Parts: sequence; structure tokens; C-alpha cells
Amino acid sequence: MLKVSLALDKSPTLDRAHRALRSRLTQDGLRPRAFIVKCHYFSKKESLLKKAIEMKSVTTPDGDQIRLLPDFTQAVSKQRAAFSEVRGLLQGCEGVHYGLKYPAILMITTSEGRQASFSDQKLVKEFVLNKVVRKAS
Repeated sequence: MLKVSLALDKSPTLDRAHRALRSRLTQDGLRPRAFIVKCHYFSKKESLLKKAIEMKSVTTPDGDQIRLLPDFTQAVSKQRAAFSEVRGLLQGCEGVHYGLKYPAILMITTSEGRQASFSDQKLVKEFVLNKVVRKAS
């Protein structure tokens, strides 16, 4: 499936692949379950993730959309989740681009082109409320 979906020359070498136990309801009431895949080679994993980012939208031959995401440790996941509130504020701002860099650094480009990066949630919230949201209003 990965070979066809990502238009690869040959199938990646996988150590194992299985479905996750937890699931979430979607709008259709269907329960998609995540696949957990362990690539044999780290470099191949990185190239698969890079290819998925370049493609922006990865679909299976059946037309189902799939997402390839890296697996983070619990500590890194918590650090990244701490930016959820601020990311919600940024979603409503036109012309503002943002993203998370590893491990948990929020990069923001304002509508004026000013770039800033933050690893502290309190500082970024203050910046967004004072410099970004206030200007957008």
C-alpha cells in the first residue's frame, strides 16, 4: 500500500505493522484505526515522512486519504500539546503561518512577515495575544 500510495520504486522494508487498539469516531460514524509501522531503516522512515510532506495529500488506490506521522515520546507529545491553545488562536488569523519544529518549538510568521520562534508556552501566548490577534482585529 505504501509503495503505490507514495509512488515508490520498491516497497519499504518493514519490521512490523499492526493496527492501533484505540479509535476515534469520524463524522460518518466510521472508526478508522491507525496503523503502527516500524521501518527497518531509520533513513527509509525519514524519506517516507518527507515524501508524504511533499505530496501534501496521500491517498490509497481505493481513494482513502492516509496520513504519515512520526511517533514522538510521551514527554515530547506533552510539550507539543501545550501549544494547542495558542495554535487554536492562530487558526483564526489571516496571513499568519505557523508550525511546530522538533521537539516543541512553535514557529510563527505574522502577516507582516515577522518571524518568531518559541519554546515557552506562556511567552508565545503573550506574543500571539498582543502582536498577532490584536493586529488582526
